[in-house]
Amino acid sequence: DDRDRVTAEFGKWIETGEEYEIEFRIIHANGNIVWISSFGRVFYDENHKPQRMITTAQDITERKKIHAELEA
Repeated sequence: DDRDRVTAEFGKWIETGEEYEIEFRIIHANGNIVWISSFGRVFYDENHKPQRMITTAQDITERKKIHAELEA
């Protein structure tokens, strides 16, 4: 469900060069839904062509579960 939003956001960040932070869900190999928090930045060559992206990804599933329980 998050794929289109994440793809659009990554496209925007590649174009603008802004640092990014995003939370999204993935389906783990075992079928479980896992929440990911990702933060990173795009690096460009001298012609402003994207060359690489450095990013971190952290499983925040437990944090999301606790937050949902507190809101209930």
